Amino acid sequence: MMLSTILFAASVNPVLVASGIAVALGVLLFFWGLKNLRESRTVAGIPEAPVRAIAAGPVHVHGKTAGDGAFMSPVSGAPCYYYKVQVEKWAPQGNQANQANPAQAQGRWEIFKNEAAERTFCVEDGTGRVLVDPHSAEYDLPQTLRAEIGPHSSHYCHIDPSLGLPRLTENQLHAALMADWAQARAAVQELGVPGAKVVDKVLAAGQKMGSMGLSMTVDGVSINPGGIGESYRFQETCLLAGHEYSVIGTCDQNPSAKDERDGKVIRKGTSAPFLISPKTGAQLVKNLRLQGMVMIVIGIAMMAGGVAFAALRLSGR
Repeated sequence: MMLSTILFAASVNPVLVASGIAVALGVLLFFWGLKNLRESRTVAGIPEAPVRAIAAGPVHVHGKTAGDGAFMSPVSGAPCYYYKVQVEKWAPQGNQANQANPAQAQGRWEIFKNEAAERTFCVEDGTGRVLVDPHSAEYDLPQTLRAEIGPHSSHYCHIDPSLGLPRLTENQLHAALMADWAQARAAVQELGVPGAKVVDKVLAAGQKMGSMGLSMTVDGVSINPGGIGESYRFQETCLLAGHEYSVIGTCDQNPSAKDERDGKVIRKGTSAPFLISPKTGAQLVKNLRLQGMVMIVIGIAMMAGGVAFAALRLSGR
């Protein structure tokens, strides 16, 4: 009843919109926390087993990733079976972009690009190997790379030391943004349909403009001399080839098995969560439980705060 009163008040009084949003977010956090607690209990009930001993049903294995399907992540170039890249672009507010000192200009980071890709892989633990189909998996992975470039950035590049990869320069990071043009051109060239050459020429022009610091927009061409005037923030997360991970999921018979080595596959099921993480089972349970409790506490606090604020406003105080 109180929630419906708040929502009705918010519809007629914009001042109370914030309280309605707080209550809604609190409810989402509360139920997400309950989901994490349920998952922690489920994970705790699935003991880790050697690959050789797993059977159909919920399983928990730990070993190194292997297989022929590894590919290079788009920014750091790390061999992996899954990556997620998020790039944010600095958006100056008002006329702040024309200030003499760009580093002190006011603005905010906005999502510029989100990209992810994954492939099947195997887990090896010394007793055997099992195929993993990562579709719909929940990834709990540390960041492989964090970086910022441009005048509004902190000018840093951090790469996971375990990769043994060199620190990327700002020019290399900017070049990673131009990779989309090359991929688009390759896709168009493979089509071989009428008009493909014209589209390829347009894309080639866009690629060339990007490398020169020019960009095409809806209104025409905008100037960005060599990327000097633009700032970007990179975050990359990878499931690395040859590294150890825990995989919790459902074991089934592999319908496309080529030999006995890939006769089984771990994938998403209905009776167990599907998690991939470098943490051990005990660490996963602890983290899920802690995250769930924190979300529940924050959710309750947001719901209580939103209701209290709405009640005060409705009472005229």
